[in-house]
Amino acid sequence: MSIEKSHRPLLAAICASLFCMPFMLAGVNAVLPPIGESLEASARQLSLIGTFYSLGLAVFQLASGRLGDIFGHRHVFLLGIAVFAVCGAALGFVRSMPLFIGLRFFQGLGGAMFNASGLALLASAAPPEKRAAYLGISGAAVYAGIACGPPLAGLVTGLLGWHWLFWGNALAFAGVFLLMKVTVRREWRTAEGQPFDARGCFLYGCAMVALTFGASELAESPSLGWCLLAAFAGLLFLFWLNELRSR
Repeated sequence: MSIEKSHRPLLAAICASLFCMPFMLAGVNAVLPPIGESLEASARQLSLIGTFYSLGLAVFQLASGRLGDIFGHRHVFLLGIAVFAVCGAALGFVRSMPLFIGLRFFQGLGGAMFNASGLALLASAAPPEKRAAYLGISGAAVYAGIACGPPLAGLVTGLLGWHWLFWGNALAFAGVFLLMKVTVRREWRTAEGQPFDARGCFLYGCAMVALTFGASELAESPSLGWCLLAAFAGLLFLFWLNELRSR
């Protein structure tokens, strides 16, 4: 399958970002012991590092896609890349565990922005006969990030220290930002001027919070975990009702 020359920078930028998103989940989870030792973190705090990253991805995924429809997917993609890179660079300097966990949440937010917008960019830019192939390549980048995360993160941590896992990722994302900014000038909008469903976004975000923490609490506090999962079901029902009435 030949890729059109004009689409190569776009595909390269999106595949690089989609590789790094799961890489920073699987890779960081693999090097939690040295991070915990350096920051004097408890086992509970270490478990929250991955939880808050996943939470940021889940809460803002739908909202990011809709904001891209309204304001432009390229614009939201670049903003997400910037947020992810800045948070990644800051994580290498942090010495406070609560701040580290908070930054992981915002890094997940940035990941949600470029993930939703990146796939929409590919679907919009690709010729109809090549759209499935473009999306297939992007899917391969995601699974490559999952597979390469633990060994590469372990190698970097062993040679340079865990801080460079975040600093190196920030440098890579700076390159992705420049590649997209310089080579891709066109913008894609499919719902310009249409309203943003803030109520639906809020309900969906709360549902994802309840689901994430409910699932994580089942082992240590089953009663709290099941209460949160029940709240998730209720919030999801309210979200469904809201979407039926939303213009």
